[in-house]
Amino acid sequence: IANNINLKNPFNYTNPNFQPLSNSIALNNSNFTSGKTPFNTNPIVSFEFQTVVQNSRNIKFTNTSENRGIPSTYYWDFGVPGANATEENPTYNFAQNGTYLVTLTVKNAFDSSFVSKEVVVFATEKPAADFTYSQSTNVGSRSFEFTNTTDTKGYATSYKWNFGYADSTSTEENPTFTYPENGTYQVVLIATNSFMADTITKTIQVVATSILENQVLQTTQVYPNPATQQVSVDFTLTQSNEMSIDLIDLNGKSIQILENANYIAGNHHLSFDISGLEQGLYFVKINCNKFSKIQKLLIIK
Repeated sequence: IANNINLKNPFNYTNPNFQPLSNSIALNNSNFTSGKTPFNTNPIVSFEFQTVVQNSRNIKFTNTSENRGIPSTYYWDFGVPGANATEENPTYNFAQNGTYLVTLTVKNAFDSSFVSKEVVVFATEKPAADFTYSQSTNVGSRSFEFTNTTDTKGYATSYKWNFGYADSTSTEENPTFTYPENGTYQVVLIATNSFMADTITKTIQVVATSILENQVLQTTQVYPNPATQQVSVDFTLTQSNEMSIDLIDLNGKSIQILENANYIAGNHHLSFDISGLEQGLYFVKINCNKFSKIQKLLIIK
């Protein structure tokens, strides 16, 4: 369609083939009877946006443009390579937190206009709660040290522990708790950020560290620590005893029995091949009679 451009007012067109759908877009001196009506066809582009649900990267965009009564098309660019839409009111789910420059272009048969806005996208992820624990080796102790290994995903996180005995709780990151009696207990850790929470529960066996244990199994050493290919375990017995050595993962599961045999009194040195194990934190559990000592072992590759 050919248009005669008004050079004084470059956005005013005289178009004999188009009559505005609304008088609001006709300019002064409009002459509807002559079929020639000078009018502004340039769309006024605007839009609004909001998250679809709280703590979400799913954003709803609402077109609020004034298209001056002229049929128009829409093109959205969400500021992510290859991410666009031609709907009038689209929704887009951003994969990551960040600030994105979103552009809406409105086009009709005569003109096109666009507007860009910065859209800040932020949503927290659910933390992955986890912990390890070890018992004090002091004679008669039922004291446990709990080490928080939660993956916070980079967000501020608070913690609540329940040690499974009466109403015993803690909000410390790495608490210590002393059980008043032997038994089996369910320990619960809840990790919470601004919007989401995760819970993990582990069962622990509480048996007071025995005087007999300290009399029979006197010294233990696990080295090198960290280790890569091999690890050595040294221990001293004051009398002959059956010994077993287990390698335990962070979930408290025995993944390898390193040794199970009878040993005479004296100093002992054992070496084990750990080259087939993945990098991570493990525990070496040295069992003597009905008692045990646990030491941390870090394997690196």
